[in-house]
Amino acid sequence: MANTLEPKVAKLETLMDTVTANVVQLAVTVERLADRVDVVAAPKAFQWQPILTAGVLVLAIGAATLAPLTQRVDRHAVLLDHLAEALTHHQALPLHPVGQAQVEELEKAMQVQGQTLAKELDIVRTQGTPITSARLSVLESELAEVQRQLQRAHPAYTLREERP
Repeated sequence: MANTLEPKVAKLETLMDTVTANVVQLAVTVERLADRVDVVAAPKAFQWQPILTAGVLVLAIGAATLAPLTQRVDRHAVLLDHLAEALTHHQALPLHPVGQAQVEELEKAMQVQGQTLAKELDIVRTQGTPITSARLSVLESELAEVQRQLQRAHPAYTLREERP
């Protein structure tokens, strides 16, 4: 894309150089004209007409120079509005039936999975995890075995149920 812009940029630079040279030449001409008007005019009256003419001329040249840029900006603004409108219309389109069915299937699966996880979480909150339950039952059986051995060895000794 840069290759296509280089000739255009070069052309615009040449055009700007030409416009600059013309403006310089015009300024020199206006300056000479103002000098001649001052020489010809009586010193008692100030001539506004050449100054106003020069001002209008500078404004006209400025407008002619900026007009293509203004048009390009306006064109891009219209294009942007059209793209925004097209995007809005595209977003309003309904989902394709196959895609809609897949989305609904995924939503159902996620809902079932969410319910399953909620039930498992409730079980863990009330009963603990299966690993914790298995370890607890092993510890309880080992504790019962230790109590039996203590009873056999020392019938009068019992384990305390509460920790100090």
